[in-house]
Amino acid sequence: MVNGRLKGNSAEREICKILSKYFSGKFERRSMGMKGSDIICPVDFPYEVEVKHDKALRLKHFWQPTKKLEEFWQQTVNQACYTDKMPLLCAKVEGIWFCWQTKPFHTAQLLEDWCLINSNQT
Repeated sequence: MVNGRLKGNSAEREICKILSKYFSGKFERRSMGMKGSDIICPVDFPYEVEVKHDKALRLKHFWQPTKKLEEFWQQTVNQACYTDKMPLLCAKVEGIWFCWQTKPFHTAQLLEDWCLINSNQT
């Protein structure tokens, strides 16, 4: 049985590595118990990043969202409100990292594609 906390820690480290590849500054995991989103981002990075690795998520949920996916999005939006940054939800779905800046969920982008596009704009 996989420990959910360890799986989350691993997913957060993976996201930090991906973001660091495309954007300058330091991206690091937020320690358990600290308030805020999952990733501590550089001050000039305009997004608040929430990371989810839930094996139950499927590509079909982009068009037929589950309650859990809706909750993930709401958590991301709530975290972004505290910092005046834009929400960015990163989720591993069927082994691939996707991200959302907005709803509806079928507007998902591959995370690395999103990074390529946005690294030229930040």
